[in-house]
Amino acid sequence: MGTGNNISCPAPMKATSNGGFQHENPLDYALPLLILQICLVVTFTRFLAFLFRPLRQPRVIAEIIGGILLGPSAIGRNEKFLNAVFPAKSITVLDTLANIGLLFFLFLVGHELDMRAIRRTGHKALGIALCGITVPFVLGIGTSIALRATVSKGAELFPFLVFMGVALSITAFPVLARILAELKLLTTDVGRIAMSAAAVNDVAAWILLALAIALSGSDASPFVPLWVLLCGAVFVIFVVFAIRPLLVAMANRSLEGEPVKEVYICITLTLVLACSFVTDTIGIHSLFGAFVVGTVMPKEGSFAGVLTERIEDLVSGLFMPLYFVSSGLKTDVATIKGGLSWAMLMLVIFNACFGKIIGTTVVSLLFKVPSREALALGFLMNTKGLVELIVLNIGRDLKVLNDQAFAICVVMALFTTFITTPIVMAVYKPARRGAPYKHKTIQRDPDTELRLLACFHSTRNIPSLINLIECSRGTGRKGKLCIYATHLMELSERSSAITMVHKAHKNGMPFCNKKRDGKDQMIIAFQAYEKLSSVSVRPMTVISGLNSIHEDICTTAHRKRAAMIILPFHKHQRVDGSMESLGHSFQEMNQLVLCHAPCSVGIFVDRGLGGTSQVQASDVYYKIVVPFFGGRDDREALCYGMRMAEHPGIFLTVLKFVTPPGTSLAFGVEVSSKKYRKTMDVVDVNDYDDKDDQLWSEFLSACNNTTQETMKYEQKLVESKGDIETALKEMHRCNLILVGRMPPVAPLGSKSDCPELGPVGSFLASSDFSTVTSVMVIQQYNPSTDVHPLVMEEFDSPDMAWDGLWAWALRRWINIGAKSKTETKSKSKGRRRSMAESVGVGGLGVTGSTLPSFSLTRSHTSIPNISIFFRSQSHSPAFRYFTRYNPHLHAAVTSDSKATSLDLTQPDFDHTGGGSDANGNGNGSGGGGGGGGGEGGDNSKGEEGSGSDKKKMALLMSQKFTLAYAALVGVGGVMGFLKSGSQKSLLAGGLSASLLYYVYTELPGRPVFASSVGLGISAALLGVMGSRFKKSGKVFPAGVVSLVSLIMTGGYLHGIMRSAH
Repeated sequence: MGTGNNISCPAPMKATSNGGFQHENPLDYALPLLILQICLVVTFTRFLAFLFRPLRQPRVIAEIIGGILLGPSAIGRNEKFLNAVFPAKSITVLDTLANIGLLFFLFLVGHELDMRAIRRTGHKALGIALCGITVPFVLGIGTSIALRATVSKGAELFPFLVFMGVALSITAFPVLARILAELKLLTTDVGRIAMSAAAVNDVAAWILLALAIALSGSDASPFVPLWVLLCGAVFVIFVVFAIRPLLVAMANRSLEGEPVKEVYICITLTLVLACSFVTDTIGIHSLFGAFVVGTVMPKEGSFAGVLTERIEDLVSGLFMPLYFVSSGLKTDVATIKGGLSWAMLMLVIFNACFGKIIGTTVVSLLFKVPSREALALGFLMNTKGLVELIVLNIGRDLKVLNDQAFAICVVMALFTTFITTPIVMAVYKPARRGAPYKHKTIQRDPDTELRLLACFHSTRNIPSLINLIECSRGTGRKGKLCIYATHLMELSERSSAITMVHKAHKNGMPFCNKKRDGKDQMIIAFQAYEKLSSVSVRPMTVISGLNSIHEDICTTAHRKRAAMIILPFHKHQRVDGSMESLGHSFQEMNQLVLCHAPCSVGIFVDRGLGGTSQVQASDVYYKIVVPFFGGRDDREALCYGMRMAEHPGIFLTVLKFVTPPGTSLAFGVEVSSKKYRKTMDVVDVNDYDDKDDQLWSEFLSACNNTTQETMKYEQKLVESKGDIETALKEMHRCNLILVGRMPPVAPLGSKSDCPELGPVGSFLASSDFSTVTSVMVIQQYNPSTDVHPLVMEEFDSPDMAWDGLWAWALRRWINIGAKSKTETKSKSKGRRRSMAESVGVGGLGVTGSTLPSFSLTRSHTSIPNISIFFRSQSHSPAFRYFTRYNPHLHAAVTSDSKATSLDLTQPDFDHTGGGSDANGNGNGSGGGGGGGGGEGGDNSKGEEGSGSDKKKMALLMSQKFTLAYAALVGVGGVMGFLKSGSQKSLLAGGLSASLLYYVYTELPGRPVFASSVGLGISAALLGVMGSRFKKSGKVFPAGVVSLVSLIMTGGYLHGIMRSAH
């Protein structure tokens, strides 16, 4: 009780209740209420994270927004809900639990930083980091003075300046690592510089924060901050020289492959809590103790990895959402009211973005970083997130920031982090497409270097993979063998930044510790093999989500000019011989690589090739069998076997299946998945007879010329499916079988759950065949393969602006042609012609004297044939551009005094559709060859040709979301008008109807312009609905509408910038 005024304090809550049957409310007791809060918070934040996933935002964004929405800014404005779920008497328990989780999270953050690597940071990253701190910190001083004079009157000057400076200059290292990994930039030059600079920035920001905390004490003595800083320095020295040796000793006693002792985990966690207590006693907040212990924690060995795995899931999945809700309960966005407060918000956001982005960009340009990379670095370094929120909460707890200043800074942190991903995607895309190369198959000139991209998931795959590489060495050939050993790492929600960064050091990331302590088994295995053989082995790491990791595999293979990608089968063999699946996602990954690979692909079904350890060259003695039915894939398998047979320890047997005259084997394997049924199309056997006979002659010549009996062949006369199965089962005594994925005569028509292996490969990989024979299923590169867009999309020409324009237009055409499953109807003159998978496209005429016109057709092979007609000779540099950067396309250039024509078609096909003349008159004639008839073009009046299809393009998910949103607002507007006669509601309904019609008719064909109009209509809806709800006093509906409109507006902005790029 206080004097003068009576202050009522809530009674402390008991821990547990006796239950509802005893007439007790469980929400009046601490434990059941805390359980309810945890369940609600985790469910709500996970739901928001799911909604934000299409925008590729880090999960911290959803958690911050979830905390704000559950607080007094939105849902918490309902007093009944707030008093029932988050009563004032429960906040202490919630804050305590959240801060315990925060301690261990800061321990992980400190663990992510390698201080030795920071000391080795180059001048470029160091300069970027220092400028990224200094410029926003200086601008923050001016912002702090303005805030202190308006919304934070009475705040202590110096602590307020330091807190605001730190808030504006800090970069969230963990959030940045997640964003870089999501955007696949972690191992690029931009990613390496950003991570190194962010690490330096992080350390400097924590030092400044410690200074701010020391200066913000309420004691009037000027010596107190000095004593706090001195004691803090002594504490750091004690941790480095007393606690670190203990942690190193425990790490050294935890051997690789052996379980870590539980007592070591308990000692480490106890040290974290004890050091937090010490720093809290000193007066520099308990978080610093946990952070310092994390920085001195050993980074190598199994002890660090096991400790991270033990606490990461609990901390990031359970405790941290509680901290965001605890922060959200203190954030009331409604306190930002009035023109002055909103002006201060705009000022804070502008200074935060301007200082970081401009400062980082200018310094990067001075270090000769390309302009796009420099701008991307500026936005990446502007990432705030969780660390920013921690700083703001400390400032609020110390009474340095009031509620209004706190809310302004929280909105600033949320905004700056939210814009990072879409803007970086728009302004910077690393060059994923390497220079075109010739050798994309094993069947090639034997004197050229053979490059293989050998992928593996874990150490389980390494012994057999190295033995397979040894077999491929081909010691008799002049051409060398180069292996890119690629570790496929899944980027999951539980991956911490330290895990991602240390996995990426194999790609040469300078931020990580390069010291080898003898415990990295995977790297050591390949390094040892490289020293014992003449094979060049280059370890790499690919870090990506399983839904997109095939993109990284394809682009890496193209960049490294690989002739074959070797993928591990998604099942591994158990001790009892049965096959255990790693998951359907790994199977889909293999199937997608087969569909989009820029070279040949081999799927390796490992049944212990060579035992559990790799062998030396002198110990190799393998029997390899190649069943040969004929066809493209079987020829590739035979060529691979012929290369292996040049190894002195390899004995190759080729089994050629022949049928009696007049007998044919039914083609096809019935697969259980309709999705991949189209890959099992019938192949014309006659197309392959000549090529098969030619390769078979070469093989017979090699058999006759060899001095040793390392190659032999047999011919199997088969008349039925049973004969083939019997012949295949006789091959179980060999070590490895090389088989083509899709022979032109597939004799086995049984169902298969593994269509990626083909009919014969599925039989050989089944448990009915063998438990000791490994299988390699090979698919030869086919020029008609639908190569992934990331491999073929880089057409940029830095020297010619006009070429860049034509390349952008051409890329848009190719992308739409590759992705569209149905067609859209063209309605006006000069509009883009629709495309389909099975029909050609008529010519497009563009009137004028300077613009070119395009003609593009598609055949059953999904290869676009492109004809480009230029109006004048001024476009002749573009001819050289296209012929130079598209060597795989056949170029036929003709010119006269009036026009110049460039026809880019595939060498093996001729499906060119109808073109257009100089006046834009499209003839719409059908294409020759197998491409089918061309679609009708536009005539000079803009009328459709006779072959026009009436189908519409399928809507994308974002467009469907737009339609659903507009329909919801439109129905609400009409109901509001009918109920209360509100003209604003009617206006909202009309705007929604306009958006519905426009998106449905125009967005599929004109995405950039339609997105711009949709953005304007969304902004109008935001103003109308927000004003309507605000006047009626319905704050929560106004907040929900504003949030949805903001999300959609951000999506449109992202789409516009990405399309323009």
